[in-house]
Amino acid sequence: MKHYILDTFNVINKINLSKSHKKDAQTSVSVLIELIKNYQSKYPSYRFTLVCDGRIDEPINLVGKIQLVNSGNQSADIIIKQIIDKEPVRTNLVVVSSDLEVYAYAKAQMCSVLTAENFLKFVEHSPQQNRKSRETIKEKPYAPSKREIEEYKKLFGVENE
Repeated sequence: MKHYILDTFNVINKINLSKSHKKDAQTSVSVLIELIKNYQSKYPSYRFTLVCDGRIDEPINLVGKIQLVNSGNQSADIIIKQIIDKEPVRTNLVVVSSDLEVYAYAKAQMCSVLTAENFLKFVEHSPQQNRKSRETIKEKPYAPSKREIEEYKKLFGVENE
């Protein structure tokens, strides 16, 4: 089960919101939670921890496996690092931040990492688009025929074994 840890305001700054919505932290977090809820409907076992700088009230649309952590007087970066350090199995952690220090720390701790931009691409795309991209990956790579291999051997002066 994947556990996403988000540098919340880092992600919010990458969402296309009007300036008035970006200034209102409560509204911005609610918009992000709605995106996550839609994504989570496809992957119900995934957990999400949203780490916010400072203190904001818990939004009413916070449900299920979505948790909000306020950093208080500390930075969200420090709280994210503490969450990583407390986790005994880090292979299921996916840290979402475009902050280079957090990104590098998470990677060094064997967590999966995503930039805020890439995370938003994941949560905003439909499952049909994700399925199509998986199908293209499953295609077999090009393999040369026996005749082509023989021609290459002649060209490069390789003897038959």
